[in-house]
Amino acid sequence: MTLLMRIDLHSHSNASDGTDSPAEVVRQAHEESPEVCERLIAEATGAEPISVAGG
Repeated sequence: MTLLMRIDLHSHSNASDGTDSPAEVVRQAHEESPEVCERLIAEATGAEPISVAGG
């Protein structure tokens, strides 16, 4: 069985042309898909996957 998941890897915070703070962007991403969010943060920082935003 193949599991497909739709995720949005492109977002903007108010540090550029978005409206939400960077913390809010991460919180929303974590709320939608915690496993994907944690993996992306780990890969971006070179760290082990961590739980973010109270997860």
